[in-house]
Amino acid sequence: MTRKTSTLWSIQYLRAVAAFGVVVFHSLDGTGHDFPFGATGVDLFFVISGFLMWTTTARENAEIGRFVSSRIKRIVPLYWIATLLTLSLSSFAPHFFYQATWQGERVIKSLLFVPQTGIAGGIFPVLYQGWTLQYEMFFYALFAFAMCFALAKRLWVLTAIIGALSLTGMLMPETTNPLLSTYTDPICLEFLAGAWTARLCTSMRLPPIAAAGILVAGSVGFWLSDHFSGQLDGFGSLTNAATASAIVAGLVWLEQQGRMPSLGWLKFGGEASYAIYLFQLVGFYAASRMAHDWPLLFRAITYCICAVASGVVFYAWVERPLQRMVTRPKHPMP
Repeated sequence: MTRKTSTLWSIQYLRAVAAFGVVVFHSLDGTGHDFPFGATGVDLFFVISGFLMWTTTARENAEIGRFVSSRIKRIVPLYWIATLLTLSLSSFAPHFFYQATWQGERVIKSLLFVPQTGIAGGIFPVLYQGWTLQYEMFFYALFAFAMCFALAKRLWVLTAIIGALSLTGMLMPETTNPLLSTYTDPICLEFLAGAWTARLCTSMRLPPIAAAGILVAGSVGFWLSDHFSGQLDGFGSLTNAATASAIVAGLVWLEQQGRMPSLGWLKFGGEASYAIYLFQLVGFYAASRMAHDWPLLFRAITYCICAVASGVVFYAWVERPLQRMVTRPKHPMP
């Protein structure tokens, strides 16, 4: 069954697929096997984030304060809960939560999304998978700044800033400074590509056959970009940005033409994707109590099921009630 939808179900479908890819990738940690393509779910997330930021604010009278407030309410509460839960569980299973530490400075920087060198190396907060949110919050800050300009200039302002920072990161020698390394990482081009994709999708329509062709080409290119990431070196983020944007655009154009199937379970997975992403290690920890020594296939399946289940539970019982509470309209006292 297909129908013309009033909301972008295609974006929710992609969020669900991206989250599950990351879960599969992490479920194989420590097994000697790998599924590197699953990690590209992060690249899809970043493009989708840029797409949604433009889609929800593309008007002259968009309020910066409301935008910032909505992003904080959407991202921060659940992230803080996941961080504190991770710190608590790390006392029982430090090998599962190997970046977790109760060191005050590290915890504060993590809660405030400040990039730092993790205790086990790399640039990670105490909640390992929270590294992506450091990029998200940086992009939100840049996007809020761009909203100070007229609508016609915003994307060009973003392009100038992110382009200059990314070019700096590609040309400068490798640095150990976590702030400089994060904010000049070319991966930020994926947010920018998502925003440009949103503008393109709102300004033009493509017939279904053309949209399907772009979707197929983008999907193949996305896989090739990951497969040859070693050879692409610093240009990997650029090709990921372009090919992931083609996937997003192709699906959105198909949906605009009423060619998107209505899959409620997959849409729900997209809505729960943030909680699945944040709490996947909690699910892994629960699964490890029974499946740690199982054969690889059964172990990975069990880990994935528990990771998704934990995310769904936190989405239904924590995130949704929390979002209703923090976004509830405030009525004046009588």
